Amino acid sequence: MKRLLVTLLAATGLSSAAFASDLPYGSNNNYYAPAQSFTWAGFYAGLNAGYGWNTSDDNKINDHFGTLSYGGSKKSDGFTGGLQIGYNFQSGSIVYGLEADLNMANLRRRDSGFGNYTGKAETYSVSSKTSWFGTIRPRLGFAVTDRFLVFATGGLAYGKVKLNSEYQTGFYQLGGNNDDMRWGWTLGAGVEYAITNNLTIKGEYAYIDLSDKSHTWQGRTNFNAMTVKDSPSFQVLRAGVNYKF
Repeated sequence: MKRLLVTLLAATGLSSAAFASDLPYGSNNNYYAPAQSFTWAGFYAGLNAGYGWNTSDDNKINDHFGTLSYGGSKKSDGFTGGLQIGYNFQSGSIVYGLEADLNMANLRRRDSGFGNYTGKAETYSVSSKTSWFGTIRPRLGFAVTDRFLVFATGGLAYGKVKLNSEYQTGFYQLGGNNDDMRWGWTLGAGVEYAITNNLTIKGEYAYIDLSDKSHTWQGRTNFNAMTVKDSPSFQVLRAGVNYKF
């Protein structure tokens, strides 16, 4: 019996030792997986919110005769917010990729003025509003540490701009509305930090120019016309959060 017990215990010990040798280091609830290195490469999507303000000059007015004097302009600021998606590649500390975003906005500007034509008083008012905008742009960054990124970006911008004009003298009244898509460009820069392997936060500055455009409202004759040159451009400071898949 003693010999049998000794034989069984020896066999059990050898089996346990063989089984333990096949387990990862630190088994028995003490196993720690090797730390997973972080990479910026991959697809991501997220949200952003921020503050925008107009930077363009006054609208340019030409009534084709007479002399107009500007009464001043009112430039507005307001909230912007939207969505972004993108894809990054990484080579060493260099991170590069493509990002697109689509944002709501409420950026308005109003100009007004007065003048005279053959003794008749003339007045005008012009207002424009950017209600939404988007961008498609490459990004190029440098990973200062494995989780902290600084980047520059620039590319295509587009948006919806609504223009309203009114012009009146003692002879006639002109004006109307124009609501159209604008295309332009954007430049910006920012920083991004990875809180976890999947969650990042960022801060970003962008300058957006949706290009000049002229509109003419025609009266009864060629002399009765009003031309407005609108120049919608604005700056945005925004913060965002991304989920990296």
